[in-house]
Amino acid sequence: MDDLIQRLTRELGVTPDQARGGLVALLRAGQKNLAPSDFEQVLAGVPGADQLLKNARPAGAMSSLAGGLGSLLGGKSGAGRWAGPGHSAILQEKKGDYLIYHAYDTEWRGVSTLRIAILRWDSEGWPTISN
Repeated sequence: MDDLIQRLTRELGVTPDQARGGLVALLRAGQKNLAPSDFEQVLAGVPGADQLLKNARPAGAMSSLAGGLGSLLGGKSGAGRWAGPGHSAILQEKKGDYLIYHAYDTEWRGVSTLRIAILRWDSEGWPTISN
């Protein structure tokens, strides 16, 4: 598994924690969407994947970003001004990273609005947002 993490880090230009987190997200997507027998084949083909999943943070730790931004942006449906955030993209610039997404403005008749937030990474490689 360490070889795969090192290769992802080198080829994608990310930190080891980001490579590990991305791999865990992909594995969890496979676990959720593949038939159990198919997912077992994935685990068999990626040495150490089962242990990586076992040792990973709970799924909810990243689901707010991967699953529609949710509470990371304070936009759970029915709560606050910005509802239904989604269709996100990350823009990486020399000055920093930005999260670009849309959300429905509940104070302006629910109009879909382009939003841009500053994206920062904590010491463990997890995203935080500041507007």
